[in-house]
Amino acid sequence: MGLGTGTVGKVVEVFSQGKVKFGIVREECDGGVLADVLENDLTVGKMKKVADGEIVSVWKEESKLESEGDLLNFVQEARNIIQNSPSRSLNLTPLCKEMQVLGKRRTCTSGEIGDYLFSSLMNGPRRLAARAAAAMLVGNDHIRFKRGKAGDGFYAVPQAVAEARARTEFVKLAASMRDKTPEEKKGFRWTRAHLSMMSKLEIGAASETSLNKATRTLLKELGYPETPEGAAATLVDVGYWSEERLKERVDSNVSGGGPDALDWTFPDAAVAEAKRVLEEQNNVRRGYADGSVALWRDQKRVDTDIYCVDEFSTRFYDDAVSAEILDERTTRVYVHVADVDAVVQPKGDIDRIALARGESMYLPKRPFHMIPPAAMEASSFNPVLHGLAVSVAFDVDLETGDIIDTKVFRSVLRPIIRVTYDQFNEIASDKNVDTYPKKWVDDLKVLCRATEAMMKQRSESEGSSRKDDDRRIAGVTVYGGRKKKTIVRDFKRSFGHRAVDELLSVAGEQLRKFAKKKKCALPERSGAELFALRCGTAPMRRYVDLVIQRQIKTVLVGHQMPARRRRMMELCTYLEKRHSEVQKILDSHRRSALYLSLAEQVADQKAAGVDHPLMNAKIITIRKKNTLLALLGTGLTALAPNPVDLASELNVGDQVQVKILDVKPEREEIRAEFLTGSSAAGK
Repeated sequence: MGLGTGTVGKVVEVFSQGKVKFGIVREECDGGVLADVLENDLTVGKMKKVADGEIVSVWKEESKLESEGDLLNFVQEARNIIQNSPSRSLNLTPLCKEMQVLGKRRTCTSGEIGDYLFSSLMNGPRRLAARAAAAMLVGNDHIRFKRGKAGDGFYAVPQAVAEARARTEFVKLAASMRDKTPEEKKGFRWTRAHLSMMSKLEIGAASETSLNKATRTLLKELGYPETPEGAAATLVDVGYWSEERLKERVDSNVSGGGPDALDWTFPDAAVAEAKRVLEEQNNVRRGYADGSVALWRDQKRVDTDIYCVDEFSTRFYDDAVSAEILDERTTRVYVHVADVDAVVQPKGDIDRIALARGESMYLPKRPFHMIPPAAMEASSFNPVLHGLAVSVAFDVDLETGDIIDTKVFRSVLRPIIRVTYDQFNEIASDKNVDTYPKKWVDDLKVLCRATEAMMKQRSESEGSSRKDDDRRIAGVTVYGGRKKKTIVRDFKRSFGHRAVDELLSVAGEQLRKFAKKKKCALPERSGAELFALRCGTAPMRRYVDLVIQRQIKTVLVGHQMPARRRRMMELCTYLEKRHSEVQKILDSHRRSALYLSLAEQVADQKAAGVDHPLMNAKIITIRKKNTLLALLGTGLTALAPNPVDLASELNVGDQVQVKILDVKPEREEIRAEFLTGSSAAGK
């Protein structure tokens, strides 16, 4: 597209020194125009020669800009639009996706982009300023957008190119950070885009299993070994992780190590804030115990015994339960959720990391928490100190299982009583009850009766859609030491798990109803994968639940209005994307650990002179020379050559037994062999 004639007096977009600038065309000349251009320091370059290659677009509209003051006011108004617009309008991701579909051959002018981003302003008196704001936003995003031919505007680069550009920019920044002083590194604030790159490195360093392709590519470009140690070294060199704590890191399972065992997976600022808040919260908790700290007007003391039911290895408790009998037919059940919002201040260092991570990840090697352990300890329920909570109390009709009445309030709890699932199951089934305090047995029996009534009512109303069978869940743990060992755990879901799940689900439903009644928006949408039954009950592990807790508390306290629905939907969109990424990461690391476990088993049995391990499998595809199999209970696949004596008997969907001959974890390949006569097993 040529620039044509008749450009004198028009606004011209100029791309110079990596920025979009604006000017007024004064004369046309060979190879470009002469224009008064507003520079970055807000000075005007008079009659500056602008080459055709520097021109992004010449506006055809009548601008009515004549003097230098008009030009300055015009640009400042555009900057004000950007500054005062909601983040939804400034989010270029949807625009980028739509422009990527168009491809390089279809460019968009700033006017078209302005219609997309600021449609309400493009039809009014601020139309030109809105168009300039759109040009600034897209022109300054060097990662996802690029200039077209002279005068044609912008186009969106392909996603792979955008990712490569983002890595290149991050590599340059990381290189410059390595040369900075410790004080400069400590004061640097990483953007959300940078934190996304950091997250890849953190997960790789924390997992100590094989790294995914994206992390290996990033480490290669940074010039570090493509190993977990290389990822950890990168984070230390750029000042994101502490070298001192990294040296103290311990090889432990999910609950192993001391209170600071996992601090090395967080930047210094977040750890320092967490330790400061822990000390403050412990003082507040002691104050509630001795009466030196008064309750807020919307806080209540819960005088019943509080029980935290969880695994034996659990260190942090973010939910607890209690119950009391109102009459022969009615029981009041309390579900208490730890007040994490009292510890994680919005827009603080901990909050920024929590938002970037989105949720905790439980990797095979160790947990990768959303907030530092000190912050989790500060908000966790404690067997020694009082605790702060957001509580849901609901009255249960023991005959029908219906919820009669519900109350949501902020509470102060007495020190909790820890109960494992095994202990809960024994009390529920009247086994070894003499070994437990009578008060435990009485309280938990009351809780069980109310829970069973609710479970029965839900089962009858939902039919077979909600199964309460004892499901087995596969888990993988990598134990450290001189020789790492991968263990595949078989986890059984017991009555205790189902009971606690029922209580938390009911509490989540009541929190959601409370928010709807109070017209309080939540960062969730029905039908999405992130939409959980246990709404708002895990703020220590899920950022979406932390935001829900903040919204609920804002209503309870009443000092300010909760965040609006638009903001909640923006957060919902981001957290859904983050949740999807986390699930892919977890699946990748779980698969890697399973491959390692199977490879270790094959190697150990070979070394011991024992025959190859046997596994049950299901036929997926029958090929000309081999068969693709799904190894049941693992999510892994294997290839086995078609046996001559069984070739005619094999059918897709059959369950068979196979012998595992060889496993290559680095290539994710498993070679197997059919057992003679095993194909009839699935028929």
